[in-house]
Amino acid sequence: MLRYSSSNRRSKIGIILKLDRSLLLLSQAEECLKREKDRVAHYLHSSSELKLLEKVQHELLSVYATQLLEKEHSGCHALLRDDMVENLSRMYRLFSKIPRGLDPVSSIFKQMLSYKDWLNKRKMQPAADKKDVVGLQEQVMSNSYSTSLLGFVNGFLVWELTNLWGLQVFVRKVIELHDKYMAYVNNCFMNHTLFHKALKEAFEVFCNKGVGGSSSAELLTTFCDNILKKGGSEKMSDEAIEETLEKVVKLLAYISDKDQFAEFYRKKLARRLLFDKSANDEHERSILTKLKQQCGGQFTSKMEGMVTDLTLARENQTNFEEYLKPNPDASPGIET
Repeated sequence: MLRYSSSNRRSKIGIILKLDRSLLLLSQAEECLKREKDRVAHYLHSSSELKLLEKVQHELLSVYATQLLEKEHSGCHALLRDDMVENLSRMYRLFSKIPRGLDPVSSIFKQMLSYKDWLNKRKMQPAADKKDVVGLQEQVMSNSYSTSLLGFVNGFLVWELTNLWGLQVFVRKVIELHDKYMAYVNNCFMNHTLFHKALKEAFEVFCNKGVGGSSSAELLTTFCDNILKKGGSEKMSDEAIEETLEKVVKLLAYISDKDQFAEFYRKKLARRLLFDKSANDEHERSILTKLKQQCGGQFTSKMEGMVTDLTLARENQTNFEEYLKPNPDASPGIET
């Protein structure tokens, strides 16, 4: 019976693969496994279930794994590119059943985020004039570069990040794409360690490369500064600010030279505090708490000291002004 079933399936699979219909094959494979399991329950002895299912999985998935995953229009890369969440979940369920079946899936997932792979696929020329830059802005805002993380990055390699608008859009888009791929890992790939590892390695490569003449540490610092200072271009609710700062700190985890981020951040923080540019003291403390949890107390000790010193100075100034109100003739003791 097994030999007959295998021969019958091979002819159908050959036709489906020639038509580049991997999704159809995966759907049919899942349905076939369900039918075979039901058949055992109704007509066969339970001892034959494992052997039968292993045979079906081998014939439908193991033998054709490479072809199924690498088909141009219906393979794993195409599913990721087109955000086909349901089909990605099905692919995970099926390939998790076969020995080492998830290895090539996680490899393709990582390649989707690969810096070198994307740049080799799409070479672009620098923008010639202001009109080209405006056109690029429109493409950025319409997500035409967001097929992958590095697709968006490559768009900004054309238009260097020399203005605040570009910096803010770039970092926000990286945050969105990190959320997107993390959702794939959590939902489609069921939090499997292989996919967490693939995501981590891919973002580590990207986050430790310079973009538009700036390091990722500098970009993240400038992004935070624009959120936290008065008059920044980012107008958000308190809840949105907290959520965004949390995501920035998550991206910082991928940066190897965290000391560089700390140096940039201390300088920006000092300017906000000294020139009274900080929009909200609670947000300043909040991000320092997040950074402390992520990088340790030593990482934030100097920055926390800056905030504490300024808070004490403000309290002393307030107390002094309150003292002078009922004592207008009191001498502050300043010699001229």
